[in-house]
Amino acid sequence: MSSEEKDTRFFDAFANTKAVYQEKNLKVVRYDLITRDTLLEMDKENALVLVAISPLEVHGGFLPLGTDLIEAIMMFQWIKEAIQERQPDKEFTIVEAAPLPIGWSGVRGMVGTIHVRHKTFRDVLQQYLEGFVRAGFKRFLVSSAHHGNIHAYAIEEAALRVMKKYENFDVRIASPLNWIVKKLMIDNPRKTWGDIAEQVGQPPLTKEEYEALAKDDHSSLMEVSFMQHVNSELVDPAYKEKDLHTTPISHMFKKLLSAKLGTLEGPTGVGYNGVPSMADSRDWIPLYKALIKDVGWFFIEGLFEKSHEEYMEKYATSFFYNLVMLRTNWKWRAVVVPALIIIALLCYYPLFPWNLLSLLYIPFLLIFVGLKIKKALEPS
Repeated sequence: MSSEEKDTRFFDAFANTKAVYQEKNLKVVRYDLITRDTLLEMDKENALVLVAISPLEVHGGFLPLGTDLIEAIMMFQWIKEAIQERQPDKEFTIVEAAPLPIGWSGVRGMVGTIHVRHKTFRDVLQQYLEGFVRAGFKRFLVSSAHHGNIHAYAIEEAALRVMKKYENFDVRIASPLNWIVKKLMIDNPRKTWGDIAEQVGQPPLTKEEYEALAKDDHSSLMEVSFMQHVNSELVDPAYKEKDLHTTPISHMFKKLLSAKLGTLEGPTGVGYNGVPSMADSRDWIPLYKALIKDVGWFFIEGLFEKSHEEYMEKYATSFFYNLVMLRTNWKWRAVVVPALIIIALLCYYPLFPWNLLSLLYIPFLLIFVGLKIKKALEPS
């Protein structure tokens, strides 16, 4: 396809499509294009709502700002293929929700990134999902190609809040993001990649490829491969010259403290982590597609085949959900819980060793000073 044939207008996504169309055994519904009457006539009991959500952010200067959102939508295409391949005789209704270009960004201090605060992000997604629930939908798959622990955690928080609120209606919301990251980065990544390469008929990965995958954090091997697959003309060939870059741990903590500290100046402002040039070492798409299909199908089964109790126990949240300091109310826990401990200890007066009181006060002082500094550094 020539560049001229790709000169499409922004609203061609509306001008050249149908509100409802058939793809093999999938009845695909564009929620933003259907009428209210069409919505009322739909069989929503067994419909699956697909919600793509990722922030617009800097991707190394060689990938689009909307890379994460584009990838999230692309992942849905692969999951739809998995449904068609693994249950070709069963009819599914797939509702494509309008994608949300929002989220909590780890490169939030860089010019070009659109960052949304943690609690705001959680609340927006929660209310977005609730709107579909009130319309009668019960099964949701939320996709994000943007990770970041806080971003992924906020998605699970929003989903769990909605599921608990509408528990009597057996609403189920799946977010595969942390599960994919766990499989790729935490469990046994060498075995995972080795098995997938063998599964798709590719030669074993080299030592250099394993090392690049281990350092693939942002705008690197995976994302370059994804965007090349979607539209190579959106990728600046400059990525071929980008060698390994890793953001120092100290800078990561600075970014968490304040957006102003995550700037473009200096080596920590390059906007990528990993080895982008390794994207050309092989055709990575078959490997990623196989992984996304397997994880996606795992959740499709959970959404439609498992009991409510089994779903809530095994699928509703990932292992990351036990990290309470990533939750939006972590400040409340960090202040109130220690306060309650001190009050409880004071109840044992005069047995309580008063000389330790100053030590117990130190965490409160640090939190207070930290919040004041953060507030002073935040943009007005």
